Amino acid sequence: MAEPLTYATSFFIKILSFIFGILIKKPVELIGKFLYLEAYKVSTAYNSYLEINRIFRHSLGEIVDYDINWSEIYLNKKQPNCTLRIKAKNNQYFHKITFCITASLDNLKYQSVVDIYDVSDMPCVVALPSIPLRNIELKNDRLYEPYSRVKIEIKELFDKAGNAIDFNWDLKNTVYPIDNLDRFFTKKESDVYKWGQWWNLDFLESEKDEIPRLCHAYAFNARFKRSRKVYFWQAVAWLVDIRFILNICFWSRNIIRAKQLKKALDRFLKEYY
Repeated sequence: MAEPLTYATSFFIKILSFIFGILIKKPVELIGKFLYLEAYKVSTAYNSYLEINRIFRHSLGEIVDYDINWSEIYLNKKQPNCTLRIKAKNNQYFHKITFCITASLDNLKYQSVVDIYDVSDMPCVVALPSIPLRNIELKNDRLYEPYSRVKIEIKELFDKAGNAIDFNWDLKNTVYPIDNLDRFFTKKESDVYKWGQWWNLDFLESEKDEIPRLCHAYAFNARFKRSRKVYFWQAVAWLVDIRFILNICFWSRNIIRAKQLKKALDRFLKEYY
């Protein structure tokens, strides 16, 4: 009788745990949203501002401005494909432009050729289904990337009347993706899905990192000046290197209203924009 009784007890405990989990999940989510929502909004606003200002940062001669997105999460939305955004420069109009986009490693390449019609200064977005999203993977302590460079080239160009334009110069450019690798080597969060939408926490994590950097700088300065506060700042610097204590320090200034994050965002906008 021992085995059936043990099985029944285990099953009963699992049922209770499942019911308890359902009952407690919603209140925990609501409390977390109340405490952290404002900080998530500020951090995501910073990232969105950067992404919007980086659109059309590249050019192909005096023909078009363009941007290629290879991120899975872009402007707080999940993307099924890489995309190409283009617009004509200097209020020009082209009947058709043929682009060749190649993403490659030394031993492999992915390629998409797209024809875009009625190209003007109105932004146009096209999918590049042959090129995979740039998802970095960590296997056996090694990072694997699907490609390390992306080249775009204009192959054909037609004016407003549909006549081919001959050009004797190269209309091409190569960009090299830069990734945020903190999520692979630290416990930092970047793109997270919570409360029914995507958030970017890069700005939040960078501001959190400022705390130990400042404390170590104060400790170094105190030691350099032979100040009596040197042991105090060394102790503080040692404490904030502990992730749990660092989180307490950070959230004590940002919980609910995200006051410190908002001030940091204001400083950034005033300084760079």
